[in-house]
Amino acid sequence: MDSESPYFNFIEKRLIRLALNESEQYLDRFYRFSPREWFNFCYSIETGFTIKDNVPHSSIFAEVKKLDPIIKKCSDEFQRDQYIVCLFDKNIINVLKRRSSLELYPLMVYILTHELVHIARFSQKLYPFECFDFKSHKKEEEKVHNITFQMLKSFKMKTLEDIASLYKYGL
Repeated sequence: MDSESPYFNFIEKRLIRLALNESEQYLDRFYRFSPREWFNFCYSIETGFTIKDNVPHSSIFAEVKKLDPIIKKCSDEFQRDQYIVCLFDKNIINVLKRRSSLELYPLMVYILTHELVHIARFSQKLYPFECFDFKSHKKEEEKVHNITFQMLKSFKMKTLEDIASLYKYGL
């Protein structure tokens, strides 16, 4: 990790792309999406450098934002929701500095898998994107955390329990 910069460097961004690819594979195996279904989950990944947004509480590694619908000129194309997974570089880098046992790649596999589970659940209408009830939001976060943990149990990594505890118990 670049000790001076609060943003991911080129090598770290390459690791994040690899982690995203692996996370997509876990999701695909768990939900057994057909290629047509997976195509409907439109999302992109943004990092703190490109977001230039205020970083939320220091325990948040990422969040999903929903883009405004794009109006299609062709009526035969069905509307797809589009999402952005916003990674908060500074928070992720800080936890990696504080917890020397954690590594970027496994942490990113966990974070990205967690966020993709959210997107899958929003897209399948299993949970509404706009939820203003704190109690049900917290319950959904716990559900997504448990699904993510179940998906990644086959991921041969020593630090899965440590990473899972970051979500369950905070930093």
